[in-house]
Amino acid sequence: RSPGTWLGDWLENQTASSEIVAIVIGRVFAFSGLSLWSWPLAMLLLVPAFRAIPDSTLQALDMDGVSRWRKAVEVGRMARRGVVAAWVGVTLVMLGSAVPFHLAQVPTFAIDVWTTLVERPGDLGVWLRAWPALAIALGTALALARWTRTEHANETEAFDVSRVQKA
Repeated sequence: RSPGTWLGDWLENQTASSEIVAIVIGRVFAFSGLSLWSWPLAMLLLVPAFRAIPDSTLQALDMDGVSRWRKAVEVGRMARRGVVAAWVGVTLVMLGSAVPFHLAQVPTFAIDVWTTLVERPGDLGVWLRAWPALAIALGTALALARWTRTEHANETEAFDVSRVQKA
């Protein structure tokens, strides 16, 4: 969709005529991109839920002569935990990532740093601009390293060979 490509040129011609067309095209791109980006996670959470429905239950619904609509409602009800898990999982990933906000053209801290990096590649000012994220990442890494070292030390001290049962 970049300028100079057939799609980019077409989009530029379409959006030059009206601002509402630009907004609609931007939202279509955002929705399509987010759908393509998130469907694997949703499928990983949905497939087990739907596979857990016994074939005998589906056959019983067929034999009872329920309508397709009623069968869809019942199958959805039986898989509701998977549907909720998929919804929550995709929502959490979307909220925790810069990609959805970038596609939706929402100004965020990550987008600001990204723009600075694009405008001034190789400039050390990007590191200064990104210091809050770097501080959080470094602090989290240090805390995890300290926690795992403490946990590992506690496990080795607590392990007593004399308590192992002999076969």
